Amino acid sequence: MRVKEIANKKHPFIYKNELATKARAIIRDFSLRILPVIDENKKLLGIVTRSHVMSISSSVSPIRVKGIMENPKYTTTMDEDAFSTVKEMIKLDEWYVPVTASPQDKTLKRGFRSRKFH
Repeated sequence: MRVKEIANKKHPFIYKNELATKARAIIRDFSLRILPVIDENKKLLGIVTRSHVMSISSSVSPIRVKGIMENPKYTTTMDEDAFSTVKEMIKLDEWYVPVTASPQDKTLKRGFRSRKFH
């Protein structure tokens, strides 16, 4: 079984220049752990975690997503083996990883949650 067969096609993302308060709202509204950050070409730039945005206490803040994002611990691709991906996610204690087109093409395609595989 490949990642593309079971990945989440509708996982939200955010653009790098959007406000961190918007990222906080998306993470809260969708009960997410991480939110992929992309550029105008849908290339994966990083992630924003729940802990990054929950520390913002103000409802109005000039902080941009690009100022608080970090690199994901792990990403996968559409053609990766789902079982191997889940094993790596467990090893890294990750519940969600971004899915890109290929290791060279960082275009965000989907999201992959380890809970879906159980």
